[in-house]
Amino acid sequence: MSEQAALAINGLEAAYGRSQVLFGLSLTAPKTGVVAVLGRNGAGKTTLMKTIMGEMPATGGRVTMLGQDITQFSTEQRARLGIGYVPQ
Repeated sequence: MSEQAALAINGLEAAYGRSQVLFGLSLTAPKTGVVAVLGRNGAGKTTLMKTIMGEMPATGGRVTMLGQDITQFSTEQRARLGIGYVPQ
């Protein structure tokens, strides 16, 4: 039996205006353990984090936390669920 992911990203897309940055990104973060996001400058790491936090709207895909779709939640609603983001 597989354990439900704490955070699941499915087909996530995000853009700055007409410049698309995330293209169908999917990943899962288990309830225990660590997930690292690595990449060169300009690869979309910060955009991913801002989209997960709701600071930037997703143009496609879904963000779920413990099975609940939070894609349309505000940043404040996501923070109340326990998602935090501390850049650098």
